[in-house]
Amino acid sequence: MAFLGKIAYLLLFPGLAFILLAGALSRGLMGAVSSVVSGAVPSGPPQGFRSLFGLLDSECVPADGPLHAMSWLAPVVKLFALSWLACVIAGFIGGDVFLAFALLVTAATCDILLAFSSSNPRVRENGREELLGAIAWLVPLALILCTVSIRVGGSGLGDLSGLVAWQERNGVLLAASRAGGLALAGSILAFIAALPALACFARLRPLGRAIFSEPPCGIASELSGPTLAFERASGLAGIFVGAFLLVAVFLGGPASTWYEVLFWFLKIAAVVLLAGVVDSFFARMSSRRALVWMLAGSGGLAVLALALTWAGVAR
Repeated sequence: MAFLGKIAYLLLFPGLAFILLAGALSRGLMGAVSSVVSGAVPSGPPQGFRSLFGLLDSECVPADGPLHAMSWLAPVVKLFALSWLACVIAGFIGGDVFLAFALLVTAATCDILLAFSSSNPRVRENGREELLGAIAWLVPLALILCTVSIRVGGSGLGDLSGLVAWQERNGVLLAASRAGGLALAGSILAFIAALPALACFARLRPLGRAIFSEPPCGIASELSGPTLAFERASGLAGIFVGAFLLVAVFLGGPASTWYEVLFWFLKIAAVVLLAGVVDSFFARMSSRRALVWMLAGSGGLAVLALALTWAGVAR
């Protein structure tokens, strides 16, 4: 029965079905931010459920070579990894910070392999962009998670729900006074550094890779029907799960009553909006230049946050 319960968690709540719905809502919020900041309607393919269901019902043109298998496998594995991560964050399935990071690496690897498996040389060039993009947010995120673990005295390396429980006792990480002002400043800088990383992981434009760009460069030009629907669905899920993780790490707290649960969702919506604002500020940059700025800026802030937190805790 316990095994069946975990399968239900992964497929229904707080797993696959939930993160897809929440991801669609998150994408709508980000589109609204982009419209307000830029004054224009966001470009790109439709991302709602209606378009996804339409793709599921349309013909799937078989791809050539390794892409034939990878176009089905990569999005499904990514969705499974994100569903598992959502269950870990919510405490329905046990898992530590290392597992959370490994699941994020798995999700990023799926996108990289999908691009490299194409027989189109223009699309394979995006594989390098995918790899650079993954490094640009994985490196700062690793430093940020180390910062959080030092800040909470190592309990952040245990069960992820223990990190949330620490914040129930001491206050949310962005406001807890334990370990003094240096550690608090480090936590704030770590959160700021995490927002561009979230924008890159969520595949926003222009920080996100050009997987949905027009032919002949984008992998979407070689996907069709259900395979394209699965890939777009994994992108929607990633938006919410990334914000969910940041809220649990930095803004966690009790969620035992309906109004506390509602407050959690409001915090996630706020983080989604902040990530959308961050991405909008890069709108006039090329994707590669934005990634360089993000790796230097977000990575530099993450290093500074780690140093300040270590100094504050060591005092």
